Amino acid sequence: MNGIIEDGFVYSDSTRTTQLAYIGSSDSVTIPNTVTSIGHNAFQYCADITALTMPNSVTIIGGSAFTHCTSLTSVTIPNLVSQIGGSAFRNCSALTRVCYEADSCLTMLAPFSSDDTNITQLVIVIGRNVRWIPEHAFDFRGSWSMSVSSIVSKSMDAPRLGTDSTMGVAEVLEKPTCAYGSSATIAATANYGYHFMAWSDGDTANPRTIALTGDTVLTALFERNEYLLTVVCDSTQGTVTGAGAYLFGDTAQVEAVANEGFVFSHWTETGGTEPALDTVMNEDIVLTAIFVEAVGIATVGESLVAMYPNPTTGVPNIEGERVQFAEVYDLSGRMVWRSEQTNTLDLGQLSTGVYYVRAACQQGASISKVVKK
Repeated sequence: MNGIIEDGFVYSDSTRTTQLAYIGSSDSVTIPNTVTSIGHNAFQYCADITALTMPNSVTIIGGSAFTHCTSLTSVTIPNLVSQIGGSAFRNCSALTRVCYEADSCLTMLAPFSSDDTNITQLVIVIGRNVRWIPEHAFDFRGSWSMSVSSIVSKSMDAPRLGTDSTMGVAEVLEKPTCAYGSSATIAATANYGYHFMAWSDGDTANPRTIALTGDTVLTALFERNEYLLTVVCDSTQGTVTGAGAYLFGDTAQVEAVANEGFVFSHWTETGGTEPALDTVMNEDIVLTAIFVEAVGIATVGESLVAMYPNPTTGVPNIEGERVQFAEVYDLSGRMVWRSEQTNTLDLGQLSTGVYYVRAACQQGASISKVVKK
């Protein structure tokens, strides 16, 4: 026989695309992926072969190519195969399962015919991408008295995965083949704010490889992350509430209460100037309440004066009777402006931010907050 011999395979030439014969002794044979055509009688009477893998490069399987491979138990026809010659698997007496993945094969001439009357069962699995099957593809000619126990309409389905898409996604990373017991790899990925807990069957592996022996439905289970809210202040100036552990998306209600002689100024991290604050928890958060001294007024109650507009761009007015004096303080307690006998504040030279106005009228003195935009 002319040709090139390599690892028990005989090729027609150096391209190694056409296999003429197999003269090896292995019982598990993997045909190289350079092969596109398996020649006539290429594996004839290779009775020791129990396992065979054909690469997706194969397009032609010659007539009687595997005839009398009597130990071969299963075979997968690759998806690019366009022609299978007559009696290609004739008298493969141990054959019980055929996975047919050829999605557009044009010619099949009773490749599974047999003279062995002892064969009683053959399962034929049709791949999900198969568009048509040629006439006579599964004609069982000769004296083979065989009942086909199952022709499955599609190959082994990948596991169906479910989950709440607002929490995460589940996907099949590696799909199974049509073979019974073939494996699939699945994975769950949590969205921000959530973490994977387990699969619906209790398994916590992620990613996870499973062997499929039937229809399988799995759900990825997620739960919300827990985040810590820390609320701090100078305890000599006031108190704060609302600290603790919260689940992702929960709203924490935080409040700062000034001690006598102080007023609440702002929250350092948010810049908010209201002592009551609603915070949506989507990460660990630290909030710091800033209080300032009530600039000489022993008790801070309801303001005795009103200012408008507030917030202001620079010149707010004090409503009501003429005030005796007005003083403006920044958040550090430093006086930045003062005037007497005026109802107009000139804040035009001040930076944007929060200020406190101490104003005195006939009813007494009080502190009000003003925001400079």
